[in-house]
Amino acid sequence: MREKIFCRLCLAILLLLLFFIVRAPRGARLESENRAYTAFSLASPDGYFTDRLPMREHLLRFYRNIALALGKNEFAGAFLGKKGYIFSAEETSAEILTKNLDAVSAFADAVDTPVYTAIVGAKTDVLFTCLPQLYADDRESLWQVLEKSELQTVDLLPTLRRRGGEGKYIYYRGDHHLTSLGSYYVYREIVEVLGAAPYVAKDFSVGVVKADFSGSEARKMLRETQDRIALFCYAGDGEYLVENLDSGACMHGLYDEEKLHSADPYGVFPIADCGHARITLPGAERQKLLLLCDSYGDALAPFLARHYDLDIVDPRYFGGSVQTLVKENSYAAVLVYFGMDTVAGREVLYKIRF
Repeated sequence: MREKIFCRLCLAILLLLLFFIVRAPRGARLESENRAYTAFSLASPDGYFTDRLPMREHLLRFYRNIALALGKNEFAGAFLGKKGYIFSAEETSAEILTKNLDAVSAFADAVDTPVYTAIVGAKTDVLFTCLPQLYADDRESLWQVLEKSELQTVDLLPTLRRRGGEGKYIYYRGDHHLTSLGSYYVYREIVEVLGAAPYVAKDFSVGVVKADFSGSEARKMLRETQDRIALFCYAGDGEYLVENLDSGACMHGLYDEEKLHSADPYGVFPIADCGHARITLPGAERQKLLLLCDSYGDALAPFLARHYDLDIVDPRYFGGSVQTLVKENSYAAVLVYFGMDTVAGREVLYKIRF
């Protein structure tokens, strides 16, 4: 009798929980993780249900605290380092990197425009003093693959390692991106190779626009990192026209400060999550540059825009032909600019072959 009562009670709780998961009202996105809810799939239904669990974030924090108390330093693909830094444990391989670099090589052979490649190291490649004790990986083999390639490359690693070793705030503590300062150091290296004279720091007005930013890695670890988003501004930058050629939206000015109050403050860089964007200075005759990039290009674009009109293409979202784009425009150069975790983690550049 007791067993029947227990079984019926468990069944009632399960049905109530299932009803709550399916019928409970909710927004379109998981705001705490800045992503859409997982769609239902018979092949893997667990993501659908776990995303909709009552008090989901509280349960995850409880599970995280148990894991950390038991001595595990990793949670949800992120791990804790020193000085408040959170790192990503990304899966990468030299084979995938080689395939992406081969795609760039084939693209460079197919167009008449100079093509330069610049790869940004992840925090694990640069901030050695902030990594946890006994951390070990085989990341150097990835950089050896890049070094052996025959591409025209801009070697950013020495600069980033030097600035990181000096304690400069070049990466967010809770996000994988470079800060605006880190992007400034990268910009100086890139424009010199492109043949332009980089502006010095005093040519910019730097201001902190958000002091409590918690990015992708902080969200994985369910922590707040209080990172600072600072913007490098300069006279006349409000006159630039930024066009999202995917949606048709356009705005004047290099930064969308309204996004600072959204779930993803990194959207202050208005080309974020856009397949094709354009930044121009109306009325000025300037050279054009094609920037092929992932989200690392978001913070770099405002610096490059001071020298060039920019077409910005993220091949992950762009549905057109990059080669056709190059052949139809008189670009001074093409800059292929990605994070190492992107080009060594998944095949994202195969489309630029066509």
